[in-house]
Amino acid sequence: MNLVFNWNATAGKLGLYSALATVNPVAGETAPNQADNNLISKGITRVIPWGDINQDGTVALTDVSVFFFDYGFGPAGAPCVGTHCTYFPLEDINNSGAVDIIDVGIAAKNYGIIS
Repeated sequence: MNLVFNWNATAGKLGLYSALATVNPVAGETAPNQADNNLISKGITRVIPWGDINQDGTVALTDVSVFFFDYGFGPAGAPCVGTHCTYFPLEDINNSGAVDIIDVGIAAKNYGIIS
């Protein structure tokens, strides 16, 4: 059985998070078989600020400069300037289909934020 847990982190604080999932023992399950009833992920889920392209927890100059370099690009990589057709999905903050002025503005606003 697959279980999916949705978490809306928009109102949460930036940083590393851990998760713990526990399954109750099945009727008749003995103690030796209950060792796999827990799943712990310590500090592997990072909530990052918008604009943190390299996902290191900080919106630095290296992140913001990527927005300016890729301005106007979308998933198809058009229009291409020379051989540059790179597009990072994290750059399209407002999901408009391209790196636009809104994305650049949000990244610039978050410049210097550290999670």
